[in-house]
Amino acid sequence: MNELPLLARRSMAIFMLIAGLLSCWNFVISPLLLAASQAVEDLDNARFELHRLVMLAEDAMTTPDAIGAELDLLRGELFAMRSASDTDAHFVAAIDQLIRIAGVRLIQLKAVEPSQSGVLTRYTVDVNAAGSENDIARLLSGIEQHQPLLIIDQATLLSHGNPLDEGGFDTAPEITLELRLSGFAADIGDIDGPGSEYAR
Repeated sequence: MNELPLLARRSMAIFMLIAGLLSCWNFVISPLLLAASQAVEDLDNARFELHRLVMLAEDAMTTPDAIGAELDLLRGELFAMRSASDTDAHFVAAIDQLIRIAGVRLIQLKAVEPSQSGVLTRYTVDVNAAGSENDIARLLSGIEQHQPLLIIDQATLLSHGNPLDEGGFDTAPEITLELRLSGFAADIGDIDGPGSEYAR
């Protein structure tokens, strides 16, 4: 059997790389982005439900235990509200720890100015990191499972490798990952309305 022409072998190697990237996007990044959108909606719903419980507490229809349970749920999803600079530093430190645990190589980590999203303060960082496919997958899994909640706002994957004439690559391709991550903080102890004493 004749060997495949050089151009065909290179085309096959490039095709395999593109297929791998598409597979990573379809089975890892895309589901995480959908989950992040749903998590933000769930967080808003939980906040609304907390205010509803506080309002109902005036008519003795809601117990302090029920309000306390909602507060505990929110505390697990939100970063503790300190001063603006302390909360920002705590948020950045949490991202840095995830990167170290995953074993990826950090290229750049840049904090974005915090913004208000209703009663919540949104903290955001831009992350540029690189590593093997397993390292990147470990980082994305850590972000998905992290408490307090982390949201992937944007994600870009780039692969670097030199195709060989016989197909494949000279070394395992390194993947560069560019992310914009957000987390939320709020002083949920300061809730206006009847029954607010139960929120402290």
